[in-house]
Amino acid sequence: MSQTIFLSTVTGEFGTVRQKLAAMFGKTKRVHVRHQDDFEDGGVRTLHMLEEEVKASDSVLHLIGNSAGWVPRQDQVEEFLTRQPTFAQRFPDIAATARKGELSATQWEAWLAIFFSKRLMTYRLQTPAVDKATQDRHVAQLKAFGVHPKEVADLTEFLESVIHNLAKIYGLSDGEMTKICHLPYAPLGELFIGRDDTLQQLWNAAEPCFAANAGKAWPKHVLFGMGGIGKTRLAVEYGYRREEDYSAVLFATAESEEQLKTSLANLVGALVPDFPADNKSRDEQYRAVLHWLKHNPG
Repeated sequence: MSQTIFLSTVTGEFGTVRQKLAAMFGKTKRVHVRHQDDFEDGGVRTLHMLEEEVKASDSVLHLIGNSAGWVPRQDQVEEFLTRQPTFAQRFPDIAATARKGELSATQWEAWLAIFFSKRLMTYRLQTPAVDKATQDRHVAQLKAFGVHPKEVADLTEFLESVIHNLAKIYGLSDGEMTKICHLPYAPLGELFIGRDDTLQQLWNAAEPCFAANAGKAWPKHVLFGMGGIGKTRLAVEYGYRREEDYSAVLFATAESEEQLKTSLANLVGALVPDFPADNKSRDEQYRAVLHWLKHNPG
């Protein structure tokens, strides 16, 4: 059964780390990752939507860093406390802090996890904090409820600890963690009907290649036909259904040479997790992807 993890971090400080974790665990079929970037209402992030995200998650991973982050509007705070009166009854100090406009969205995420009885994993980065007083108060309040954040020296230690712990909790193997599946749509599953014969034809064409071409260049197969008949969806569903048979499942658009280059460059996040997130050069991204493809034959 698939599990959902909500990553509770300040976007400006940990957005890159969050993306790497989301990409890594998103490779598995058993762990779905959500975070603040996934919920917006007309471009405005709301406390109510944050509440729904935490409620829909099985676990919340909470990283406390230098900055406390953005604070929900007071009308959103009052609406929540009115609708969920037991929150203030259980956490009167937290409700008071929120009413004063001093509880950030990321801090809300931790308390919502406790309120809704979600698995909460907390970490604190051992660096001088910009919002030190706010973050110290948050940690003290968590400890008063028996939640003791694990101290980590830097983001490398944080990532290693998180990957180890989550892989252990969800029983993930190294193979699952490194499996790369980059497709443009989610699978339709049982809703994809009437194409089983065609899917089998694709597999019948590919299967003989496994023994004959292991670790070598693969033959090319082409799906062709009129526009709009479902070629792309067929390829995507085949990729999901046969993912375990391949070392990687990738998708690129190639209507022109320029578009293909851009589409390949966009694979850098999936294929090269250590590629610097602030490097926006398409040419360098493209070369990094080609390097990965060259050194991962088969």
